[in-house]
Amino acid sequence: MQKRPAISIIIPVYNAAHFLPACLQSAVLQCPENSEIIAVDDGSTDTSAQVLTSLTSRYAHLRVITQPNQGPAAARQTGVKASSGEYILFLDADDVLPADYAAQLLKKATQTKADLVLAAVARWNGQTPVPSAPGGSWFSSTVLQGAQKAVLFEDFDVVMPLYGKLIARHLLEQITDWGSAYRNGEDIPVSVALLACAEKIALVPTTCYIYRLRENSQSRERAGQFAGLLDGFLRARQELKNRGVYSLFARGFEYVCRVCLTSFMETYGLTQEEETRLAHARAQLTVPRKIWHGRPWRFRVRQYGFELCLKYGFSYARLVLWARRVYGRGRRSEK
Repeated sequence: MQKRPAISIIIPVYNAAHFLPACLQSAVLQCPENSEIIAVDDGSTDTSAQVLTSLTSRYAHLRVITQPNQGPAAARQTGVKASSGEYILFLDADDVLPADYAAQLLKKATQTKADLVLAAVARWNGQTPVPSAPGGSWFSSTVLQGAQKAVLFEDFDVVMPLYGKLIARHLLEQITDWGSAYRNGEDIPVSVALLACAEKIALVPTTCYIYRLRENSQSRERAGQFAGLLDGFLRARQELKNRGVYSLFARGFEYVCRVCLTSFMETYGLTQEEETRLAHARAQLTVPRKIWHGRPWRFRVRQYGFELCLKYGFSYARLVLWARRVYGRGRRSEK
């Protein structure tokens, strides 16, 4: 009888041909004897399919599934259904794992009986050396349960992505909302639901998931980016409310949500369609002001301004643009 894999590494692939060899090689080096690798080609239009086919002859643990383009959320779900590992580890097709990443996370899961294991995320531009140690203050603890998990909702690299998390299969079976077809923010509701559902979360401070920075990645495409973020956070908030734990994690969750949304508007502005989406979500985005107590004053000022715009139907993106122009004229007049 064939032994069940300890880990299934699932890689959603869309137009990532250039990065696949390094990604797959890093996955193969994880746990050769007790892992399986499932790459789901989500209707790529480049040579990703050909690259994957050529790599299957080199890597015995690699299985390739091809489907019409449905978005990364659907690709991950396809991979989970096809997998058989006790734990699931999602790896993005343009990222890589350190040689002992999965082994360290699996060891921690075995030692602590945790159903979710986290490591830090290191951003890499292909040239700058990857930091060897995580910087999150939440790593001061090694196991979190119950109300202790609230600290995780303060960290962007924990709340937003699915990649890099070692997830017990039974935990994934509790997921009812796998996100949308958006290519940005689609994994937020799943990630948040996992954090909320996990009975025990273990932390590994000795390794980092290596997130590759590249200008043309899906997460950096401007088109549909705000809609994906907004949809992802609204779905995630509803997940917390449906599970009866929103009040426990609201402070951290709303902080990450607001920083992401307001920072996007301040950086890129919004199209008219995006302004309309935001207006329709006004009631869902309104939170009590007391939730910002203790936050830096600059953050609080931004959020009060955003809330006033929501209340009176004014564009926050345009308010920021106007404020910058006024501030710029004031600075010039001082010279």
